[in-house]
Amino acid sequence: MWWAILVAAIAACGRIHFDGAPDSEALGDARVTNLTFMANAHPTGIAVGDYDADGKLDLAIANHAGATVSVLRGDGTGRFSAPVTYDANSNALAIVAGDFNEDGHLDVAVVNDSTNFAGVLLNNGDGTFGPWHGFQVQTTPQDLVATDYNGDGHLDLAVSARDAATVSVLQGDGTGGFASSGDFPVATSPRGIAAADLGNGHVDLVVAITTGGVDVLIGDGTSFAPYVAYATPAGSLALVLVDVDRSGRPDVITANGASNDASILLATGGGGLGTATNVAVGMDPFSVTAADFDGDGVDDLAFADSGANLVTVLHGDGAGHLVRPTTFPVGPTPEEVATGDFDGDGHADLAVGNDDGATITILLGPL
Repeated sequence: MWWAILVAAIAACGRIHFDGAPDSEALGDARVTNLTFMANAHPTGIAVGDYDADGKLDLAIANHAGATVSVLRGDGTGRFSAPVTYDANSNALAIVAGDFNEDGHLDVAVVNDSTNFAGVLLNNGDGTFGPWHGFQVQTTPQDLVATDYNGDGHLDLAVSARDAATVSVLQGDGTGGFASSGDFPVATSPRGIAAADLGNGHVDLVVAITTGGVDVLIGDGTSFAPYVAYATPAGSLALVLVDVDRSGRPDVITANGASNDASILLATGGGGLGTATNVAVGMDPFSVTAADFDGDGVDDLAFADSGANLVTVLHGDGAGHLVRPTTFPVGPTPEEVATGDFDGDGHADLAVGNDDGATITILLGPL
């Protein structure tokens, strides 16, 4: 099972700089701990993982304008080191972590939207990374997901390609190498992509369509069937798979930037989805992640509202509804949100990539 229900949240306020001098600054709710760290030009993707195997979560950042990957090592208190930067060959738009060469250490893969590559940087075993190795995909890749779609025990990559209106599937060989396993058509202008078994016993692919919609490609363990389209409002930029109605199946939640809302599509079994229910969020939601933010045992959703410099949290009620919106200020133009327990207190936290600020905001839980 390759879908995951993430755990995240937020709690009390201050800011930290690389010189170590704290700069206390209340940002909205007095309970919020808000820490800011430098990244590189236009951080548009975040992959959370323990890259140096010290038991503390780190951040790997895709820096789009910088054409780099930055790694910020966590100290287990919610603070991070200055970034160590690696060449990503060209504009790195999105990033995912996985042990692609099966040596027990997390590697990273990025998509390079200006050169039509998916690139892999292998971990040297100590949290540093080797050179970028690229694998050709279709035109203008936007996002990627790591999953073992064919059940051979090796991680593969699926990449959404905007201008080609396809998903490129790259089959992993377990050594860090990849080979094309086919390009699968989807609707015009795909962006966010996720993978899960939607109830048919195999890994399926779910794609957010920026012109409006969600496309599902049902897997059979060797390939994917033609996509089935489900309607959402225009501007579906990102999605996450999470069981919001506690049915035992992952549901689909999209962030719809053009309509300032989120769509909830409940899984019906066998790979099918129900009709979208839409709920308002903030201005221009660009990214979404899922977690039990308030510790009530029910998953919630957090959205990066790029047009308002906020994160909006919508709380799940366990019956498939999202209620009680709460907002938290972050940096300028947040375009990515990811989650993990960065301070080791048992509550998941949020990492937010601020595109125009070249910074990462850390919001420490619980919320």
